Amino acid sequence: MRSSQINAKVFINYRREDSAPYAGRLCDRLTARFGEDQVFIDIDQIEPGEDFVEVINRKVSACDIALVAIGPRWLSATDASGKRRLDDEEDFVRMEIVAVLQRKIRVIPVLVGGAQMPRKQDLPEALAPLSRRNAVELSEIRFNADVNRLIEAIEKSLADPGKKAESLPDRTTPRESTQRTPATPPVQSTSLIAVLKKPERLILVSAIALILLGLTWFFMTSGHQKVPKQGDQPAVANIPRRTANIPRRTANIPIVTANIPSVTANPSRVTANPEVGKPAPDFSLTTGDGSQVSLKDYRGKWVVLYFYPKDFTSGCTMEAHNFQRDLAKYEESGAVILGVSVDSVQSHKDFCAKEGLNFKLLADPDAKISTEYRSIMNYKGNTLAARNTFIINPKGEIAKVYTGVKPAEHSEQVLKDLADLKKS
Repeated sequence: MRSSQINAKVFINYRREDSAPYAGRLCDRLTARFGEDQVFIDIDQIEPGEDFVEVINRKVSACDIALVAIGPRWLSATDASGKRRLDDEEDFVRMEIVAVLQRKIRVIPVLVGGAQMPRKQDLPEALAPLSRRNAVELSEIRFNADVNRLIEAIEKSLADPGKKAESLPDRTTPRESTQRTPATPPVQSTSLIAVLKKPERLILVSAIALILLGLTWFFMTSGHQKVPKQGDQPAVANIPRRTANIPRRTANIPIVTANIPSVTANPSRVTANPEVGKPAPDFSLTTGDGSQVSLKDYRGKWVVLYFYPKDFTSGCTMEAHNFQRDLAKYEESGAVILGVSVDSVQSHKDFCAKEGLNFKLLADPDAKISTEYRSIMNYKGNTLAARNTFIINPKGEIAKVYTGVKPAEHSEQVLKDLADLKKS
């Protein structure tokens, strides 16, 4: 069956330290089959500034198929305190699985890295139904054939709308359960602005503006108040009444401003970038081969400086592949490519070796340079580089800024803009 006949929305659930490379490769294959907008794998498709909890809940509610990648450490992964992550009700991997199980859509466990299907008794009660879902194994030796089999299963499932999740073949004899899986409500954003609809946001902004204008007028007019003459009792009598209102007018200010930190404190809310025409912030970072690289080393050349979230993830791998594909064209135009993420030097070394990358990736583990370029976001409590790109001219000035780029087409657009900038 051709992909054009299928409108599959596929959600891939995975734990980064357990199965990220497999999940990335699987995402690439599914994207090629069903389309980029039909496959969701969290971080790579969340734009800077978006609330990732809200986005994940929205994507889960819209998906037709959910794939749960299970690697060797999926069952035993622990947090910093030693607690098993699957036992934590606020663990995002668990929350996503609970959400798809409650929607009663088809959930397919995908076993990778030699992992075995977990038993019911090894899972928290909320995840117990997962143990009855028939799994698909993706092995390193026959990866492509296994993925083809998975795609066929997805297409067959969607081709039969009457086939519900309850009809899935189970690992045990199907029988009606007398236990209910406890509902886990979607996580709500704590940001005041994020939970308001567009009209309510406009009302809130208008109210703040009116309060500020009113206070400005009040203090300006009170500063020019005519000094009353002695014996002018009505004027004097009005002063206490007017000043008595000051606490009431200003008392509401903390209520409005108290929520501002919830909007700005999250690094993912930062959207302002270094301005075009201004000097690009200099830096000195270590590459995957252990050498030091500074921006000033490339004075006199065009530099394409791109920030990305994470090595080995699908979108970041696609973006790197496309830059590598066009590397000769960049070199012909006298430009160099530099990639920056918060990954370690060793991670960059492994990523370059595995993906055959011949340009430099710079390690920014403390996110200092990413912050200076306003290219940071917060994901699951971790600060990562946001997907932004800067073209820097031979004078060391920012010539072009891209935010929230799409990996599949980004390199081609940068090449086109670079040619235009060189002509101007």
